[in-house]
Amino acid sequence: MFADLFAAAGRATDAARLWGASERLLESVGGQLPPSIGWVRQCYLEPMKISSPEGSFDAAWAEGRAMPIVHAVALTRQPTSLRG
Repeated sequence: MFADLFAAAGRATDAARLWGASERLLESVGGQLPPSIGWVRQCYLEPMKISSPEGSFDAAWAEGRAMPIVHAVALTRQPTSLRG
């Protein structure tokens, strides 16, 4: 959910990191995103990939998958403004 907020604010790298971290966490517990949240990710995922410099989105996603969960939580605590 926080990744979606970063995506809405145009912070593609931070969004990708959190999406990667959440994917790894869900895999580790055998879970998956509920449809009520998954559709939001789908609204932002492809536009974020397209608008990011080539390879940077995938690199950030991989970084998120590798980061300790405590770092992902710290990332969510950064201020995010949805105002342009």
